[in-house]
Amino acid sequence: CKALRFGLDDTNPATRNTNWAELAHEINDLLAIIREIGFMESLEDQANKMAKVNYWLEYSKTRGRL
Repeated sequence: CKALRFGLDDTNPATRNTNWAELAHEINDLLAIIREIGFMESLEDQANKMAKVNYWLEYSKTRGRL
């Protein structure tokens, strides 16, 4: 992945888009397909997952890992 090799702020010379913008575009494409085929969790499931992720991010900060 170019973002890992060159960083998220690096730009593609052909498009002048940052790697961050290119990655966001690719993720949006993937999400559109996931929604199209009906392979999406409910909004409640997504909210629960984000709460869990945020809990562990905060825990990681207390351990000096973030």
